[in-house]
Amino acid sequence: MPGRVSTRSTRTSAAVSHKSSVQTLNLRASTASRVSTPYIEIPEETPENELRTQISSIFRDAQRTTASHRKLVINLRKIQEACCYEPTSQKNKKTGAEDFDEEQFNYEFSRCVLRVMPVKKSESVGERTIRFIGLFLKHAHEKDNELAAPEDADETGVLVETPSTRLTSQLMNTILQFLTSKEKFVRYRSTQLISHVINSLEAIDDDLFQALRHGLLKRIHDKEAMVRVQAVLGLGRLAGNEAEGEAEDSDDDSGAGLLEKLLDVLQNDPSADVRRSLLVNLPILPNTLPFLLERARDQDAATRRALYSRLLPALGDFRHLSLSMREKLLRWGLRDRDENVRKAAGKLFRERWIEDCAGATEPEEGEEVNTDAKAPSFEGLLELLERIDVVNSGVENGVALEAMKGFWEGRPDYRDAVTFDDYFWDTLSAEAIFMARSFNDFCRNEGNGKFEALIEEKMPEVTKLAFYLQRYITVLVEALKRVAAQEPTEDEEEEDTVEQEFIVEQLLHIAQTLDYSDEVGRRKMFALLRQSLSIPDLPEEVTKLTIEALRGICAGDAAGEREFCSIVLEAVADVHDTIMDEPNSEDADESFHSAKSEVSEVGTPGRSGKGSKKSEVSEEEEADKASERLWST
Repeated sequence: MPGRVSTRSTRTSAAVSHKSSVQTLNLRASTASRVSTPYIEIPEETPENELRTQISSIFRDAQRTTASHRKLVINLRKIQEACCYEPTSQKNKKTGAEDFDEEQFNYEFSRCVLRVMPVKKSESVGERTIRFIGLFLKHAHEKDNELAAPEDADETGVLVETPSTRLTSQLMNTILQFLTSKEKFVRYRSTQLISHVINSLEAIDDDLFQALRHGLLKRIHDKEAMVRVQAVLGLGRLAGNEAEGEAEDSDDDSGAGLLEKLLDVLQNDPSADVRRSLLVNLPILPNTLPFLLERARDQDAATRRALYSRLLPALGDFRHLSLSMREKLLRWGLRDRDENVRKAAGKLFRERWIEDCAGATEPEEGEEVNTDAKAPSFEGLLELLERIDVVNSGVENGVALEAMKGFWEGRPDYRDAVTFDDYFWDTLSAEAIFMARSFNDFCRNEGNGKFEALIEEKMPEVTKLAFYLQRYITVLVEALKRVAAQEPTEDEEEEDTVEQEFIVEQLLHIAQTLDYSDEVGRRKMFALLRQSLSIPDLPEEVTKLTIEALRGICAGDAAGEREFCSIVLEAVADVHDTIMDEPNSEDADESFHSAKSEVSEVGTPGRSGKGSKKSEVSEEEEADKASERLWST
């Protein structure tokens, strides 16, 4: 293996007009546009030699298939080493290139690269050859860094000059002049090559960096979209370096930073391909993230899909996003008009976001660590629901129901592992009850009855659910009374009331879907809902859901409808009497009473304890009679 830079002098060859064998490297020259030729300054042909034959043969094979690229790169590197380094041992196998130097190798290499410039975009040989060039330059840089002497190592941040860095600089400076060609395919291939090399190498000389940056910036407003796409691919990598402070201040015409220019292109370029290329290549930074996320409303469906399938999974932990942005991204994605975007958003929620939360849950003391990363984590699911604020997004028109519908559908592991035991129902939170409600809705409405067996297995029967509903309605009413008795600045109490109200609402949603063929459970739920309907402190939404659940329990015929109307009218009268009774107790000493109020007092509960008791007894008797009439029908 050669180990030191060659000190031999550079040989010069006379330029002689001679028919060469470049047709073997012409990349299907017959397919290249004839008008492209005048815009490419082909180097003056030199006499045929062994070096040209070998390099041309390698480029010819590289344009056929990418499968052999790795082997061809190694062979081309051996030729480069033979030209640029002195052999360290006589035993090294001769390549036939030992009689040539570095300058001749670079000339022949660049000469072959120039043949790619006129190739049309539709020709796959151009793509293969450019991939081969990038792969070779990357491999050559790595090998040169290994061969560099220890004292030449990059300890000060300065790029060590090697044969490969000189080759790269010469090649890029040659290609830069074609960026302003009149022929669109020449501009396309030159921009593509520069961008590919930029994304292949880990380090670039500062002077070359500025030259490439300046050249590519001129192409972000090219009239051809295919050229602009390649330009932003290269500038996206350079923008990352600039954002880290590695690039020097630019003296462009506008004086604006590179990132600002690319963000402007991201927002305003008419080509969806350009916007999509920037979306997946721009660095994710605090100042670029809002511009990237707003592509969720892009007019192009493929760009919106790229946001959900590529950018957001690569973003890292979604919890770094604000709550409003999480909710917007979910709503925009799950309600997108394109089916593929909706699928990508659903997959993001049920696979990527749940893993962010599930991976963060720590085992309790004494509990074994779960080594299976894909095992269902319901602590993580509850946290995920908390992160999307189900109290607000879990209402009827909220996006949480749509998200959980896709979650239960796409995660059978969670669907099979979920359990709703007594402890679960005794310690309900907003997230826990919403998980149960969404599971109940999914199993009843999806799969054409395929998941109804899970309802029988996991959800409680009607009687038990009625007891739970009664308990949480009592808790809600007590919380509402506490809030009414305290100052309005008690935020914690108000928050607790909102959560308790949400829990009752979700229980009522579940109650509307239950099977009331069990007579005992039906009577229990009927009595509970009728009693709850007479509570004047009940919130409006809870009252509405209670009436809907009560209507579902009543029979569907005319008698059931009359009974339902009767119960609602009785509840309205009870609430009205209770409300009207409160000011009478406070203003008992008032001297003025209207005739209407005195007449109505006959039918209202008395103020004395004895009268109130009789009234309460009569109400209970009336309720029992109404219930008996209902069941008799």
